[in-house]
Amino acid sequence: RMWVVYKAGVYDITEFAREAHPGGAEKIAMAAGKSIEPFWAMYAQHKEEYVYELLENMRIANLDPKDVAANAKAREGGGEGPYANDPPRHPALVVQSPAPFNAETPMALIAQDFITPNDIFFVRNHLPVPTVDPAEYVLEIQGLGLAEPVRLTLDDLKTKFPKHSVTAAIQCAGNRRTVMSDLKAVRGGAWNAGAISNATWSGPRLVDVLKHCGVDVDDDESALRHVHFYGLDKDPAGDTVYAASVPVDIALQRR
Repeated sequence: RMWVVYKAGVYDITEFAREAHPGGAEKIAMAAGKSIEPFWAMYAQHKEEYVYELLENMRIANLDPKDVAANAKAREGGGEGPYANDPPRHPALVVQSPAPFNAETPMALIAQDFITPNDIFFVRNHLPVPTVDPAEYVLEIQGLGLAEPVRLTLDDLKTKFPKHSVTAAIQCAGNRRTVMSDLKAVRGGAWNAGAISNATWSGPRLVDVLKHCGVDVDDDESALRHVHFYGLDKDPAGDTVYAASVPVDIALQRR
């Protein structure tokens, strides 16, 4: 049988899912054994009185108040130890690792929208999610060609530079690793095909920020070879942060 939870009620939706659900049984099955509320939040058409009445006809039990409270706490997110401040996650995500949290966009929804909804965008973490106060955030730029470090607030980034938008898909390098492993053993997490999502990304261009800091973007003889990025996510066992770099030709849009 297939049952779901809505607030304090438990509902057997087996026949409805199989015979009458407009979205088909596959999509509603993602909520099986869970609260239906986060899934309804993705589809506004459920917020109609007749939908609540239809569901109420399928009620088979009520939750213990302690379980209602536990479900509410689970939706608030967080984990244990250094992961206690991790944000809440949508239950439709296909979890590959709870800590650090890594999860795929469900295959039943991956092609439903051209732009992947934020709630079900795939998640790839190596470390606990940092807590960031937008009012206190500061980006520091330093390195070759700069007399001294340059510090920019989030408001600076929003107001001092032209805003550009790019629609692009990103994916984990290990996407479909399980398929690769069928041919030859591959190290890494067992990702299926859902570690990919599409979004519209907006903000200042990196080249504009570097120009603002004093980098001569037209100097082909510069010793600058890479732009290195340091994340705010830090290893709880030490001071190691997640970092990556891109060649300067890409950073300065020379090609």
